[in-house]
Amino acid sequence: MTGYRPKYITHKCEYGITYLISINKRKIMKVIVLNSLSHSGSTVLSMVLSASKNAISLGEIYQILRDEPSKWLDNNESCSCSQSTEHCDFWGPVLRHIQTHQIHDINERYQYALQYFATHYGDDSILIDTSKGDKHLDIYRRIKVDYKLIYLLRDVRSFAFSQSKVAARQKRKGLKKIKGQVWFQFLKWYFGNKKRLKKFNHAAIKYFQMGYEDFCFNQNDRLKDLCHFLEIPFDPEYLSMTNATHHVLMGNPMRHQKDKQSAIKYDSSWLSDTRNALPCAIFPFIIAYNKKHVYQK
Repeated sequence: MTGYRPKYITHKCEYGITYLISINKRKIMKVIVLNSLSHSGSTVLSMVLSASKNAISLGEIYQILRDEPSKWLDNNESCSCSQSTEHCDFWGPVLRHIQTHQIHDINERYQYALQYFATHYGDDSILIDTSKGDKHLDIYRRIKVDYKLIYLLRDVRSFAFSQSKVAARQKRKGLKKIKGQVWFQFLKWYFGNKKRLKKFNHAAIKYFQMGYEDFCFNQNDRLKDLCHFLEIPFDPEYLSMTNATHHVLMGNPMRHQKDKQSAIKYDSSWLSDTRNALPCAIFPFIIAYNKKHVYQK
C-alpha cells in the first residue's frame, strides 16, 4: 500500500513517558482495538475486519512487544502472512529495530511500532490491535490516534471448556491445578469481564460490545452493526476473509490454516461437556451475567 506518509514528533507527558504525536493535522492514524479475554474469538473477528479496505491486523501487539525480540526472531516463529517473523514485512523490521537500538521500555516499543505502521502502509491504513489486558488502552488514550474499541465476550460455558482443556495439558503443581477446573474458569470469566467493563465505563471510554456467539449466529446483522460503529463500508464478503491482510504471530491456530479462513464455523463441542452443570447451578449470577452481555440482542 502507498499513500501520504505522516511525520511524527515525540512528546514527553507529565508521567515522563515519551509518546508519538502526528504533526500532520489533516490525517490522524486510525486504530481498531479489539479487546477480550483469551480464547474469546478475537483472532477470527480480527481476520474478518482485516478483509475490509486498508485494514491490517497485527494481532496481540502488547504481548509481542513485551517479550524480547529474540523470542520471535530467533525461534523460527511463523507469521500469519506465511513468512517467518524475520521476513515478515512488518514484524521483521520492527523487532530488529527494537533489538538493534536496545529499546526496553514497552511504551517506546509501542511508539515505534505505530510509527512504522503509519510510514510503511500509508496514511489511510487502519491498524487492528487484538492485545489482551488493558495496559495498551492507556497508551492509546494518551496519544493522538483515532481509536475505536470493540469488546468481545464468549459464552462462559464455551470459554471454560476451552480454557480448562488448555490448562489440563499443562503441567501444574499445587494450587495451580485448579486452573484446569471448569468452576474456576467460570469465576475467571466473570471477574475478568466485569473488571474490564467497569474500567471502560469509569473512564468514559466509548466501546462496542458484542458476544462471540451472537456474532457467529447472526453474522450479517452483527457485522453491519460493527461496520456502522467503526465507520467503514459494510460488505458481506468480509465474512469469507478472502482478502484479509494480517500479520499475526500468536492466537488461534486457524491464522495459519487457509482452509479454515473461508467461513466462520462455530465450535459447539462444549455443549456435550457435562462439567458445566455444577458451576451453572452454583453460580446463577454468572449465568445471568452471561445472558445479559453475550446475548444482549
